[in-house]
Amino acid sequence: MKLPVIFHGAMHAVLKRWGNSTVRKRIWDQEYGEGHWLDSEHIERPSICDLIDKYLPNRGTLLDLGCSDGLIARTQCGLGKYTGVDVSKIAIEAARKATDKNKMNACEWVCSDISTFVPSCNADVILFRYSLYYLKKHEVGMTLKRYRRYLSGNGVFIVVMDNPKRHKWVADLIRKNFDIIELIDDNPVVLVFR
Repeated sequence: MKLPVIFHGAMHAVLKRWGNSTVRKRIWDQEYGEGHWLDSEHIERPSICDLIDKYLPNRGTLLDLGCSDGLIARTQCGLGKYTGVDVSKIAIEAARKATDKNKMNACEWVCSDISTFVPSCNADVILFRYSLYYLKKHEVGMTLKRYRRYLSGNGVFIVVMDNPKRHKWVADLIRKNFDIIELIDDNPVVLVFR
């Protein structure tokens, strides 16, 4: 029996957040495979790239958690090292192809669940661009605290979220547990913090 599209979409939304790692990976691969998220050339305003440039020292290290097809790597100059992590193998393959085509050598691509990934080095900027709220609510605080160990001395997190009302709980958790450096309370909401 084929499920109605609305039910199918609602189930995907629930399982992307509440499913186990294998289920989440399968759903993201399916959606990327259907072209839902690839070749996104949308960079929101205020430009996330401008914020990254502001907080990333020249030749700095950027860890992009939930990197999708590597848009941030393709739009950032002056990176010393870039590590893109995504649960979808299809997204990582697309990112690798795009950066190989542009001869970008400072990129490392890792297919992993961001809730369990362990970085190989510290980062000046750790970016969660439309990805943090896909973790289970009880995982978000633990995940941020775990990644805090991988920030360089003056390193920052940058979290980008759409739908400010729906994801208010994430912003509230960050405000309660971290030092906010910059807040753009718009759509998208952008928080820069340590």
